[in-house]
Amino acid sequence: MPPRSDNILLELQDINKSFRTKHIQTNALKNIFLKINKGDFLAITGPSGGGKSTLLSVLSLLDKPDSGAYLYQNKPLGNLSFDQMAAFRNRKFGIIFQAYNLVGDLTVSQNIALPLKYSTSIPKQNWTKLVSNALHSVDLMPRAHHYPAQLSGGQQQRASIARALVTSPSVIFADEPTGNLDSENKNQIISLFRKLNEEGITICMVTHDLEIAEQCRRQLVIRDGALFD
Repeated sequence: MPPRSDNILLELQDINKSFRTKHIQTNALKNIFLKINKGDFLAITGPSGGGKSTLLSVLSLLDKPDSGAYLYQNKPLGNLSFDQMAAFRNRKFGIIFQAYNLVGDLTVSQNIALPLKYSTSIPKQNWTKLVSNALHSVDLMPRAHHYPAQLSGGQQQRASIARALVTSPSVIFADEPTGNLDSENKNQIISLFRKLNEEGITICMVTHDLEIAEQCRRQLVIRDGALFD
């Protein structure tokens, strides 16, 4: 049975994306159709260079497609300016990177608070509580005043997850979130994702790790820029 239209959070319609150099054009995404429903826990897998990260960049509004339509709750976003895309991304999305992307001279709490500083809708008097809630959600309160270099890789990734959660996003995008972690920390991160998903957060994750992908509710494969069930 197809999903109800009011349950569709994000939709891509015939998305194409190419990268050009002086002599070569690479077609990174080819005629992509994708619906992500509220509450999905989706893994996108595929070979290196197949288009996984490009697709996630388009989904998370870090990049624009060359053609096609992007809809959020049935509303098209294709005409947003760069600044409007950034503001929308800050309000609605949380993004997690393989390399953590924490700022080394800021504490864990300060790193988590960064998205709040770019928000125009969250009052400053709420920041402390929101950061505290995010720290609790990833079990990092004892590390609140530590710096990234004082954390293990798993703790750094949990801090980046807390940063993604602090604005209460409708969806989290994760690009190879377990790629730099050992088996124990991988399992901790995927268990945390399952818990967040059970609490109602939609998660879309790119991963090359099939064991991790199998723990998601839904899996798709992208190969040579084309998406397959």
